[in-house]
Amino acid sequence: MEKHEGLSEAQLKIIPYKSKVYFELKRQVENKQALVNILEAKREETAISRASTIADVQIVERAYISGVPVKPNRRSIQMMAILLGLAIPALFVFAGEVLNDKVSNRFDIEKITSAPILGEVGHSFANKSLIVNKTTRSMVAEQFRIVRSNLQYVLHKTDKSVILVTSTFSGEGKSFISTNMASVMALAGKKTILLEFDIRKPKVLAGLGMPKGPGITNYLVGKSSLEELIRPVDGQENLFVLGCGPIPPNPSELLLDHRVEDMFTWLRNKFDVVIVIRPR
Repeated sequence: MEKHEGLSEAQLKIIPYKSKVYFELKRQVENKQALVNILEAKREETAISRASTIADVQIVERAYISGVPVKPNRRSIQMMAILLGLAIPALFVFAGEVLNDKVSNRFDIEKITSAPILGEVGHSFANKSLIVNKTTRSMVAEQFRIVRSNLQYVLHKTDKSVILVTSTFSGEGKSFISTNMASVMALAGKKTILLEFDIRKPKVLAGLGMPKGPGITNYLVGKSSLEELIRPVDGQENLFVLGCGPIPPNPSELLLDHRVEDMFTWLRNKFDVVIVIRPR
């Protein structure tokens, strides 16, 4: 009995505390409820205000997000790059062709002159100058044969021919053309002699693999006769060469000597074809 009385007294002691907690929670609930009532009232007022207001704007088209960038336009830039890549090189090529004043092909010669063209000779990659012989059938050798055939139409009434080979500047192939033209004429059965008249820069004997020796300059100063100076080319029937000899200090004045005319008269009597390399 005493136990129950003690428990009752303990519960009575905590009633004020519980009562205090209860009133505190009740106060908080009442505050929250008042705040909710105020917010609901505001919402109702706002809804009424929006419903009574007439909008002065109208949505014409809904905005949307595009997956393709507006700028830069990738396709336009690619097309412009391709066109510029083609146009700029073409412009440089066109300007180069317009400003080019070199003779590059047969058309350039035919365009500015009426001189007959006997043939065209391509570039030779051989290590030696003389590439035309009885057994050679290369493209360049055949081109020399074509030139010889066309040359017959020009020289058909001439028994003794003197052919002059020249160029605008050194290195264009005078020695190469002269050497092989002499060889191709000799292969046709004509007794041919090649004159190394380019006294300033002689190259014929070196191209034929023949040693230097006395030549035209020795004859012009009266130290040798032509019979002593003319040498046959090894392995080439009917082909002879007359070298320039020692290089004099005054080649231009030496070529004005009257012996030059006597030399050509003698050579035309002894040979069917005389090929002269004229100094530039």
